[in-house]
Amino acid sequence: MKKLKIIGLSFSLIFLEFFRDYTFVNINAQLYYLNRVSEGYEIFNYTDSSILYFIDSFSYSGLYKIKWLLTLVFFLFYLANGLLLINIFFKKPNLALMKIYILSGILILFSGFLMYVISTFMNIENQYNFYSISLELSHFVQSSLYPISFLLIFYAHRKMKIDPKY
Repeated sequence: MKKLKIIGLSFSLIFLEFFRDYTFVNINAQLYYLNRVSEGYEIFNYTDSSILYFIDSFSYSGLYKIKWLLTLVFFLFYLANGLLLINIFFKKPNLALMKIYILSGILILFSGFLMYVISTFMNIENQYNFYSISLELSHFVQSSLYPISFLLIFYAHRKMKIDPKY
C-alpha cells in the first residue's frame, strides 16, 4: 500500500507539472498577444482555446497578477506534496529535515523573487540574466524536482547516519 501511495503521488506530481507548464505557456501566449495588439500589430493569438475561454476577459496586468498567484499556488502544492511524500516514504520523518525542506523552498522562491526585482528595477547590463536566474529558481520549486530532490537528499542523509561508510 505504501508503494502504491508513493507511485500515485509521484504520478500526480508529474501530471501537475505538465498541467502547470501548459497553463503558463498559454498565459504567456495571451500576454504576448495582448502586448502586440496594444502596440498596434495585427497578430494571430496562439493561446489554446480551452485556456483562452477562461482568460480572454483579463487585461495584461490582470493576467500578470494571475501568473504571480499561480506561482505561489503551485509552489505551495509542491511543498505540501513533498511533505506528504516524506511522511509516506519514511517511517519516522525527521522534523528538522522537514523544516529544512520548507525553509529551503521558501529561500529558493525568495531568491528568485529577489533576482526578479533586481532585473526589473535596476538598470544593469545583465538584466536579462538576472531574470533568467529568477525564472529557473521559480521553475525548480514549482516542479516535481523540488520534492524528489529533497526526498533523495533525506534518504542519503538517513543512510549515512545509519550505515556510514567512511
